[in-house]
Amino acid sequence: MFIELTLGGETGTKVLVNITQVSDITNGRKGVVISFGSEEYFRVKESYEEIKEKLNKAGKLL
Repeated sequence: MFIELTLGGETGTKVLVNITQVSDITNGRKGVVISFGSEEYFRVKESYEEIKEKLNKAGKLL
C-alpha cells in the first residue's frame, strides 16, 4: 500500500511511499522524518497528524 507525501525543501516534489517499507516516523524539531532503515530517510512537509491520518485510511483499505 502506498501513500502520497511531499518532500521537504523548496521543490514540493510529491512521492509515493510504500508503507510496508517504512521503519520509523519521527516528529522532530525540523519536521517529520520518514525512515526506511538505518541510513535511508527523508523529510516531508506533512505534519505528523496528517501522516497518521493517511496511514489510518490506507490501513482501512487493506
